[in-house]
Amino acid sequence: MGSQLKEMMEQLRHLSGDIFNKTLRVVTVQRAPFTMTRVGANNKTEYYGFCVDMVTELSRYLGFNYEMYDVRGFGVKKKGNWTGQIREILNGNADFSVAPLSVSPERQMVVDFTTPFMHSGVGMVTQAPELDHMGYFGFVKPFRTEVWLAIIGAFLVISAAISLVSRWRLRSKVGDPGNDNDDKFTLQNSFWLALWSVMRKGGEPAPRSPPVRILVAFWWFFALIVITTYTANLTASLTVNRMSSSINSLEDLASQTDIPYGLVRGGGYYKFFESRAVEPEGSGTVFERMWYAMISNRENGVRNYVEGMSRARNGSYVYMADDTTLAYDVITDPECKLMMVGVPFLHRGYGIPTKKGSPLAEALTLGILKMQETGTLDLLKAKWWPKDGCPLFGPDPEVKRGDIGLDVFAGVFMVLGAGILLAVVVAACEIIFAGRTQKKESSSNHHDCTGGELGDRHMPKKTTVQVEPLSEELLRCIQTGRVKITLCPGTTSWN
Repeated sequence: MGSQLKEMMEQLRHLSGDIFNKTLRVVTVQRAPFTMTRVGANNKTEYYGFCVDMVTELSRYLGFNYEMYDVRGFGVKKKGNWTGQIREILNGNADFSVAPLSVSPERQMVVDFTTPFMHSGVGMVTQAPELDHMGYFGFVKPFRTEVWLAIIGAFLVISAAISLVSRWRLRSKVGDPGNDNDDKFTLQNSFWLALWSVMRKGGEPAPRSPPVRILVAFWWFFALIVITTYTANLTASLTVNRMSSSINSLEDLASQTDIPYGLVRGGGYYKFFESRAVEPEGSGTVFERMWYAMISNRENGVRNYVEGMSRARNGSYVYMADDTTLAYDVITDPECKLMMVGVPFLHRGYGIPTKKGSPLAEALTLGILKMQETGTLDLLKAKWWPKDGCPLFGPDPEVKRGDIGLDVFAGVFMVLGAGILLAVVVAACEIIFAGRTQKKESSSNHHDCTGGELGDRHMPKKTTVQVEPLSEELLRCIQTGRVKITLCPGTTSWN
């Protein structure tokens, strides 16, 4: 590398002989951060920026002096005549130009370019999405409206199911009256049971009968899934400001019609898209589709760079221009309202144009190569494109959380429905089985309940007697209502 650098310096001394100590006129275009102006000493306007620093280094390598002035426009061909910087060089007003001027075949035909000092592509910039703020009633955002309505409906259904099953069992006189508490589960208490289950708080009465316990168990499972999901999603909503962009690539931009997009009318990139329209009809390339979408409404195009950036900052619009310039404006935007989207395309190099056949092009090329070899260009780029500032692609995107839809909870509702159905089936089987058992026992014990030993025992006597413990047959007959005990005051005493 040392020998190459030494040989390059010898070539520089040889080529710079014609321009040594000469003052060259340099034309530029104001575009941050390449070339900018400010008021310097003695209220004089002075130029500063990346291109100014680069020309200063080149003048030091080649030994020339320079004076700089600026014009509007980089240089495009309109009706056979060139504009901007290219016109200044062709007319002999400037020796060379420094600006983010891309090398194109059309320009190469009328001027000589140096080797590119920087490469760039077409970037896309738009307004950064608004952050997703919670608001006063943000606690309901974890679920959509249909989910909240479905949960309320499930709450009412499970409460009614608990009350109805308990009433059904109670009227059918099944179960153990001493243990089961079906009489406690009125509609009000059923609502309360369902509520404190969801709120994870204990309460009374607690279910004891098998069908009600099945209902409550499945409701607890349902409530566990709902509460856990709600808590996790609410936590994410409180700690994450979610943002997303609907355009992440050139294909995304071309496939949608909601957001208009465009570039400077008549510019170099505009002509590139225009040339895509001569492709075979129906080829359907992304550039062809974008061209026809842009020309469908003249408002999609802009007159200049400033207008394009203003539209991108203030509304729903995607502006396309050199990504190097867009990146600087996004990073340094005072309000951080801009962001770049997608990947730059149509990569080209920025070169320094000189008059056709001028030896200055070769001398400047060697100077640029030396700056690349020594890392000077990289240092200048790091100086003028700050690392700190607004995020280039907007705030760091979070994993898309999204709202919880009813489709996510479909399985939970199915499980809850299965639990309700199972509880009804169990209650029905219990009632049917108990009814058949009572019929069999009533027919077999009918004689015992109406005569014999039991008949004698239930008759009151006027004398004091020692009463033996009631038999199981008598208790069953009393329970079913076939035997009634009447106590006559003053005629019988029990010991």
